[in-house]
Amino acid sequence: MSQQKINRGSFRVNQFKKTDSHADFTGKVNIEGIEYWINIYTKEGDNGEWWSVNFNPVADKKDKPTLTTSGTSSMSRKKLTTDEILDDDTIPF
Repeated sequence: MSQQKINRGSFRVNQFKKTDSHADFTGKVNIEGIEYWINIYTKEGDNGEWWSVNFNPVADKKDKPTLTTSGTSSMSRKKLTTDEILDDDTIPF
């Protein structure tokens, strides 16, 4: 989807749905200038059919942490030294 107008979006039937836990419809919306993925699930209840909707922010893949097979995050973390932890210049009071 190219540039979206603010507070607009679209969705379509999820062509990649393989299990019941996958969304029935997927798309992208722009809310207040922030892009979100939208997932829509068709539900059945006592009062008939209804839809459940969730939104997830669209993030750069480079900024998004991924889990490795060992269950740890692929994002690197800097290990602080004792001097960096105890640096008085970083204490805000």
